[in-house]
Amino acid sequence: MAKLYFEPKHHDDIKHLLSPIKASDQQACLTFIIDKTHCLIIGGVDDALQVLTIDIEPEWALKTGQWMLYASSFKEYWSQQTALIEQKVPVMIHLNYHDNPKLPMMDSLTERQSRLYIQSEPAPPAHLEFLEFTRNASRQTLATDSACVMMEVADTYRPFDSFEITENQVVIDRDNTLLPFDLPQEMQPDCHLLLNKDSVDQLTHLCTTTDAPTIEIHTDDDRAMFSDGKRTFTSSLLSLKDYAQKKTDTYQQELKLIVDIYTFKNEIESYRKIALLKKANEALLYIDENKVMLAGLIPETGENCFISTKEIKIKHPAVYRINLSEVSKIKIKGITEAEAIKLCMLKNKEGDYKLGFYNARNNDHPYNSVYDVAPAPEKMDAVLKAKAELEKQINEDGKQGDMFGFDDI
Repeated sequence: MAKLYFEPKHHDDIKHLLSPIKASDQQACLTFIIDKTHCLIIGGVDDALQVLTIDIEPEWALKTGQWMLYASSFKEYWSQQTALIEQKVPVMIHLNYHDNPKLPMMDSLTERQSRLYIQSEPAPPAHLEFLEFTRNASRQTLATDSACVMMEVADTYRPFDSFEITENQVVIDRDNTLLPFDLPQEMQPDCHLLLNKDSVDQLTHLCTTTDAPTIEIHTDDDRAMFSDGKRTFTSSLLSLKDYAQKKTDTYQQELKLIVDIYTFKNEIESYRKIALLKKANEALLYIDENKVMLAGLIPETGENCFISTKEIKIKHPAVYRINLSEVSKIKIKGITEAEAIKLCMLKNKEGDYKLGFYNARNNDHPYNSVYDVAPAPEKMDAVLKAKAELEKQINEDGKQGDMFGFDDI
């Protein structure tokens, strides 16, 4: 019976190839193209296909040909080879050509002595067309060290939706805003790159796992492709189709707060657990020079709480309406080891508002924002009434909680 060996140097490559495949995906497949000296494996998801090239030996008795195996089955087989992978010894599959010399059956034992078989089928045209594309696409060659430096620079500007590096500057798209930055001192990029987050991740993975001295890069309107000669990664660039029309949008700060993360987060979660407040989908943020209060107020029911605060910068008392659903989706947990978070109400020249969330790594520009926010002066009377009732009950029943300070942010 023919055999195909995956040496330890390829174990991480196979893992990367299989990682995007969902166990429930009945259509995903791996295409194997075998000639006398090499086996090419094509896999991944449709908009981010990969190619892995493995050297083969004559004694493995593999027949030249091209066929595919269902990826979820192969992924399950691979997941049961953990012991061999941890021992850094080759993983092997048996291929039975007896019933069909062109379409072998993978027929192998797992480490727990379970037989797992996969009947191969003809290679899908989409994979063959993709392989032809990888062979014919124009490329530029970049020193691996240079590519690594550019990806290290990109990493310092996360999070972003896109990353562009030119001979003069770095531009990232974060929070629907283009943000330009000067290049690091003494850096001279070898090429102009415009990539989205997924393609940056793919190029970073290639840079950090290859021993090849150079990397080949291709980009067009649809996709990016990166190769070190043995592995080829692609990623869709369709998310950048409107990039050329984007402009730098300048926001002015209307207020700044540094507040307790957990009180803020817990209060939002509490509103969403009250059915009528969740349906109303509105939170109110009240700020004056001394206090910050979050409230969910409707005639039938409501809740309001003072938010422990270190710093407040505002010209006059104000109330803002915030989309409750949208603010609940902001990832707060784990963004910083501190117990406080910086919030700013920002306004652009068109009069549109956003509530920006900052962390220690992104203190100048928000890492994320809520856009469905607006001043709500018509709510001021109701908010002040709720504030007075809250203060009355705190005074009568004891302090709700001591205000406390934070380390500087």
